[in-house]
This record gives sequence, C-alpha cells and structure tokens, in this order.
Amino acid sequence: MQKPIFWAILTVLLWSSSSTLARFISLSSPYLLFSISFACALLIFLIRARKVYGDKLIAKLRTIPVSYFFVGILGYYAIWLGNTKSFQSFDSASETTVLNYTWLVFTVLFSQLIFNRPPKLTTDIALRNLGILLCFVAVYFLAVEGNLRGFNFANVRGVLWGLFGGASYGFFSAYSSRVPQKDHILFLIAAVAASLPVMIITFVLHTGHIASGIAEITLRDVLFALAIGIFVDAFGYMTWTRALQLGKRLSTDVAKVASIVFLLPVTSLVIVFVVFREITISEPYFLKTLVLLLAGIGLAQKSTAVSRFLLNKR
Repeated sequence: MQKPIFWAILTVLLWSSSSTLARFISLSSPYLLFSISFACALLIFLIRARKVYGDKLIAKLRTIPVSYFFVGILGYYAIWLGNTKSFQSFDSASETTVLNYTWLVFTVLFSQLIFNRPPKLTTDIALRNLGILLCFVAVYFLAVEGNLRGFNFANVRGVLWGLFGGASYGFFSAYSSRVPQKDHILFLIAAVAASLPVMIITFVLHTGHIASGIAEITLRDVLFALAIGIFVDAFGYMTWTRALQLGKRLSTDVAKVASIVFLLPVTSLVIVFVVFREITISEPYFLKTLVLLLAGIGLAQKSTAVSRFLLNKR
C-alpha cells in the first residue's frame, strides 16, 4: 500500500493500545520496563532486517550513518524520559497528555522549517496548519476534561520536561521523512540500539539499588512491557516512519499525515472504556472534543478545496 494516510491510520490502530497497556504497568521501575520494551523492539527490527538483507545484514549494519544513532536517541529515549519526568512532576496525567501530543505539532513545525520547507507560505498551507492547531486544541480540551483552565502552567519543570519529549520526537519524526526507503529499517535499528544502553544507564543511576529495582517489577509488568515493545515501539514506529517517508516521496504535506494521528487520544480512550468500563466517552466534553477534532482533521485534509473556495469568493 503506497498511501501515507493508510499507514498513518495503521499507526493509530497500533498505538491506541499504548494507554491501556501502560495502565497495567507499575511505574515503580519505568526505566527498566522501557529497557525491556526497547530490547524487544530491537529484536523485531533485527529479524525484519535479516529477512530484507539476508547474509548481508552485518555488512549493512556497519554502513549505518552516525547521524541515525544521534537522532534515534530523540525518537526513543528522549521522548520516554520527557514523558516520564513530566508525569512524575504533575499530580495528574492530563497535563502530560497535552504536552505529549505536542510532538505532532513539532513534527509539522520542524518539517516545514527545516526538512521539507515549502518555497512560500500559501493559503493552502496556512489552512492545513490551522487544522493541526484545531486538533491540538481538541486534545487539550479532552485532557483537561472540558475545563479550559484545568492545566497547571505553574509547574515549569513538568511543562519543560513534557515539551522536551514532544520536541524530541517531533524532530525525530520530521527527520525520518528524509531517510531513504532502503535505509528505513536500518534507521530504526540505530534509533533503538542507541537508546537502549542510555535507558539502562538511566535505570542504574536512578535506582541506586539495582537488585531492588528489578525485584519491584512483576511478571505481568514484563509481559505488558513486551507488548508495548511489539505494538508501540516496533510495529508502530515502522508504520509511522513509513507514512512520513511515503508522504515525502508523494509530496503529501506532513500536516495531512499528522492530522490523522490526532485521532489517537480518542481511540485510546475508547479502548480504555471497553477494558476498564470508565465513563469518559459518555461525558459531554467528549462529544465536543470529537467534533472539534474531526473539524481539524477535515480542514487539514481538504485544505486545498477550502483554499480554492475562499479565493474564488474574493
């Protein structure tokens, strides 16, 4: 399938399980669990690369550019570190949810300013960016449960950590669109291979007593960490970077691709509702969020038609 929107939708389906899986995991040793998740993803990438390159795999691994490793740390280690630190700084997860989804805004921003800079700002591009903004407002509205003043801006440390994670993954995403298709799996291998030892070091430094840190996690924690490694850190990353690369090759604006992924918090909540029987999706603000989100996605997807309509009315 050579359509970036298809791969973006597939990414949403894969990543929708992340919130549910994360709720099953104890936060007592998050860095150790992330290390397990990264190791699982690395194994999957290596298996995939073995099928692609066969006996030439080792030779191919030796040709990976150093830049892939440095940028890759932003895509795995930095975003998880930023999200974890931000979550630990706030009393609730709502602020962290808002800050987490800044990565989609940063993806569009870095893409348009650095990696896929348009020759000039047009009405079409402005409308697509407005659609992204509406999508982000919808996520904000959902995270604060309809209370627009519910975000704690006074927690500077938590805000900065959240923005750090969002900006890191946004840069990683924008950069990944420039990676040649033939290097796709090599880029992901470099990203998670560079992040794994750094996350392990973070676990060691953060824990103090390694044995007690390991003893705190349960078999269930490990199983759900492996599930996150499979669905989120492995296959989810493959589909998302594939969507961005196809978008670049087919000249599909990154805002159109990113707008689809803004469905993620809604689909995640639906899964949480099914699993935990929570009543969030029956609240009035949920419907308002959905309407605003669909309006933003629709504007991003149909910006060209809307732009022509507005220009013809002048």
